[in-house]
Amino acid sequence: MSKRIGFFFDYDGVLAPITSTPSGGDPDPKLVNVIRSLNSEHVVAVVSGRECRYLLDRIPGLSGYACVYGLEIIAGGYVVVDEEAYLGMKPEYIKELASEIAGKFSERIGMIVGKTLQGVPLGISVYWPLNSGRPRELEHIIEKARGRGLIIYDVMRWGNYAEFMDIHVARRSKDEAIRILKTLLRVDKVIYFGDSYSDIPAFKEADVRVLVKHEHNDDLRIETEYVVSADELAEWITSHKEELIAKALKEILEPKPRSSVT
Repeated sequence: MSKRIGFFFDYDGVLAPITSTPSGGDPDPKLVNVIRSLNSEHVVAVVSGRECRYLLDRIPGLSGYACVYGLEIIAGGYVVVDEEAYLGMKPEYIKELASEIAGKFSERIGMIVGKTLQGVPLGISVYWPLNSGRPRELEHIIEKARGRGLIIYDVMRWGNYAEFMDIHVARRSKDEAIRILKTLLRVDKVIYFGDSYSDIPAFKEADVRVLVKHEHNDDLRIETEYVVSADELAEWITSHKEELIAKALKEILEPKPRSSVT
């Protein structure tokens, strides 16, 4: 029986460039064409912190989408939503916090509210200029979020432009998202393309790992099988596709001890 190989991609910094604000940008049309060509023969999915509507609008027609780190997943004819978003009250808490941030702090803080396809709030990303420090106004929001059982992630960096912090209804990660995608899409082995520390869980779950380098992650040190420049990614995938597939298939036939990711 032939083995199903999945090509799974992070979005920001891999399929699309890091833009000057976390609102994000569109993928390179040449790269989109390569991804679509892959999707005609293999399983292709995006694993991202972005909401599903955002991803579907920018790169529609793929095999699967894991959105907001797996809080919502579309694949195999199913839409899977985290139970906290589907059954609990936490989406209402996210909505209340987003309203408060917009009303009181919008002059100093940018905000993106991630929602399900049906418009249910899953989380908030709040961001501010790089090196300005987390605004003191956020301490009240953080305390209120913790009191309502929401998940608060550590401050992360958006390229060389901003810092941001996520508040979600539940704690999910890209490794969980990949496991669910593999089940829904009946994938045997995964080739994963990532560019940041948030991709480490995905790299650990993947069978072949490709680190995508660009001007905003020059200091990133993650052990992977391949390293490729973002500017050359479209051409690189085209020229290395068969090699990547062969390596994934060899892993199926001859399992090897995994090297650590640091």
